[in-house]
Amino acid sequence: MKKNLKTAAAGLMAVTILAAGAGASASAASVSVAVTGKQTTQASQCTSSTLESLSLTELETLVNSQSSSDTKTQALELLEDYETKNDAIDTAQDNLVTALEKYGITDYLTDGSLDTAKIQTAISSLKDTTGNTALTALFKKYSSAVEAGSEAKTAFFQAVENAGYSNQTAASQASQSVTVNLSKLSVTELESLINSQASSDTRKQILSLLADYKTKEAAVTTAEKALTTALEKYGVKDYETNGELDTAKVKSAISGLKDQSAASNLTALLTSYNKAVTARDTAKTALITAMEAAGYNKKTVTAA
Repeated sequence: MKKNLKTAAAGLMAVTILAAGAGASASAASVSVAVTGKQTTQASQCTSSTLESLSLTELETLVNSQSSSDTKTQALELLEDYETKNDAIDTAQDNLVTALEKYGITDYLTDGSLDTAKIQTAISSLKDTTGNTALTALFKKYSSAVEAGSEAKTAFFQAVENAGYSNQTAASQASQSVTVNLSKLSVTELESLINSQASSDTRKQILSLLADYKTKEAAVTTAEKALTTALEKYGVKDYETNGELDTAKVKSAISGLKDQSAASNLTALLTSYNKAVTARDTAKTALITAMEAAGYNKKTVTAA
């Protein structure tokens, strides 16, 4: 739980509200599919609110993308201070959470974020004087760290906005060219990607290849089910590695069977399974090759 509380480095607000809201550092230009390579910004209009949605790493990249100048040096110094203050918040938060749990306080979150009001109430209700004193001190340190982090954040964003960084290429409505690693996508994701394209003969051809791939994938599932059912029937239990069918283990188990009828049956089923896998892989390769040739792996996305 403590680890999850450390995801809000770019979105800290004053301690009077729920501090350290989880997930506030999400990239303003993220893509919900697996991608390879770098995203290349082609056009942009970035607002100050968009700057605040960037992670510390993205902010540093943005600052470093500018020509060297006194302004850039100042911005980097302020960013370093901002990062240091966020690290201090993480440390103070970890110490506070550890102590809360030590003294039996487990209800200190709201929607996954540290709830300072709950913590204050819990501390004031503690009958353990030692615990009360220790938690009060840690809570004050955490509150001070959050306040310092908020001040550092404000100073940094004011500086980068004054320097015109809010008009730089990095965010809102930015057109981004990304290369999609098609082989990492599921059948459903591939189908969704194909259907997002305008109707054409190429799309029809690719949909046909997708249908073949799905059929071959289903055949693998059927063959695997038949094989594993038979393995269980003949008392073979160790046929997986990391939850996946291990054909080497299956072969070894079959060769160790004294029941020749069982061995023959399992050998036939293993052969059918291997053929199904080969056919599935061939169909997938044909689909991916056609999609890449048609440019489906080159996508232009708009940042939120």
